[in-house]
Amino acid sequence: MWRRLSQGYVITYRAPTSSAEESASGFRAANFSREHRTTMDAIEEDAAAAEATAAASRERDLRRLARAGALGEIQELIGQRVNVDAADSKGTTALMNCAEAEGQSGVAVLLGAGADLSIQSEMGQTALMWAARHGKASLVETLLVAHADPHVYCHKGRFRAIDYARFLGHAAVLEAFNEPDWVGWLPPPLRATAVHAVRMVPVGSRIWGNPMLLSALVVAALRLGLHWAFGLLSERATAS
Repeated sequence: MWRRLSQGYVITYRAPTSSAEESASGFRAANFSREHRTTMDAIEEDAAAAEATAAASRERDLRRLARAGALGEIQELIGQRVNVDAADSKGTTALMNCAEAEGQSGVAVLLGAGADLSIQSEMGQTALMWAARHGKASLVETLLVAHADPHVYCHKGRFRAIDYARFLGHAAVLEAFNEPDWVGWLPPPLRATAVHAVRMVPVGSRIWGNPMLLSALVVAALRLGLHWAFGLLSERATAS
């Protein structure tokens, strides 16, 4: 093989290689590549497992600190991008623990971090139900202002948040809901409309005979009737 130098040419010699040697060399290179790839995959899997373990630990710490009302530590974990909606084996979230412990500031911080108000535990309880169940009237007001749904039932279908408060005798919580007792006897499609109409009635005004409330109930009843009628027609059309 010719190789050019700075002052002329010299001849270098490369020993010929057999096809068997070339095949062996290629096999070693391929084998090294596979081993390298396997090693890198194992390292990446270990790193992902370590990160998952660390994330789960931070989530457990968040739920524990929420129950304890440790606001500073809660904010620190949120700064580490912890999943604020992570639940334990029973479906309990940090927001539910805060609601139980009456952590007003903690609830505000978690809501600011995007905590989901609609999450239900294993028993179907929301953060609003936890607050109502433990008689935390101020927290109930905060969660309602944040648009927590007061008409969600637990998985047994027996209790809403206000029903827990009524059953346990938490009068201050019942005042926070501002819902008459008879609303609970209405069909579910009518409850939200009735409660909204009642809350629009000025304090001290009569409920029964109020035209605003009556018109809202009539509209809700018409909507319910139309929904039922369209559903019946759809079933008959499908059957035919």
